[in-house]
Amino acid sequence: MVGKLHNDSPRGFAIITAVDDLDRKGEAASVAQKKWKNPFYALLIPVGMAFVVTGFAYGFMAFQMVNAGAEAADRYADHPLFTWLRAHGSTAMLVELAVLAVLTVGAIGTDSWWTEKDAPDDS
Repeated sequence: MVGKLHNDSPRGFAIITAVDDLDRKGEAASVAQKKWKNPFYALLIPVGMAFVVTGFAYGFMAFQMVNAGAEAADRYADHPLFTWLRAHGSTAMLVELAVLAVLTVGAIGTDSWWTEKDAPDDS
């Protein structure tokens, strides 16, 4: 994107608008080109949401154990989610964090490759 300066504002302010980059012929780049999407971004969304849900559940469980009275702690103690989190919660958080890290590095590392697929051929 290139900025274009307009000085014809009625109040004397300069207005900058975004203009698409021009190709060699001076024509606007075709919008109808097929856009490739980076699949790592699509994978980051569900993995990130799973990490958030696991984190909130793990935090709620820990908060209940530390701050709740005996009655409130016992009320949720036998819930299947908290039973599973007590046994596997820290491992689940670490695995989800590792998968998020790998997907993030993959998204950043391959972003230029997916962008090059969007560029028109110069031949």
